[in-house]
Amino acid sequence: MPSISLDHCPKTLWKNGAGVTQELLRLGEEPFELRFSVAQVTNDGPFSIYPEHDRVLLLLEGRLQLFRTKDNILLNTFEPFYFSGDEVITSKLLTGKSRDFNVIYRKGIKVEVEVLKLDNTFIVLEKNTYVYVSNGQLEYEGAFYSDALFYDSGKIKITTPTEIIVIRKLEKES
Repeated sequence: MPSISLDHCPKTLWKNGAGVTQELLRLGEEPFELRFSVAQVTNDGPFSIYPEHDRVLLLLEGRLQLFRTKDNILLNTFEPFYFSGDEVITSKLLTGKSRDFNVIYRKGIKVEVEVLKLDNTFIVLEKNTYVYVSNGQLEYEGAFYSDALFYDSGKIKITTPTEIIVIRKLEKES
């Protein structure tokens, strides 16, 4: 089962140049099919626009207030926020900084995101299921991982309290 550690992902500029992100995985060429990344948010400002994609944002640390034309959203940690990639959104930090997990996927694809708190159990990954270890650690083939993305199929062991983000790519919407 492949895994990608955040420690091995270089920092790159956001598409709009207003911050940095670490891309864990990108599937397909532009317009890519699916992308996972972790971003450090240190300033207020606009989100990058992805007109051919939809997005899910989860705060890992901190708090953000989002502003868009129809409403304002207060984001708290580990609450998935789904939105269109072409939506104009700006953010305001409510803490000194925040860190977030991003899922960006091509329009027409359906994605489900769930946060689980687990301890002393196993997880069996199936095709099109991805797990990001957001808090704590898990064990795979005798090695321990945190801040890592796992995908494809395999069995993962969790022996201590651990928070994971489970992303399921479902069949395309009709």
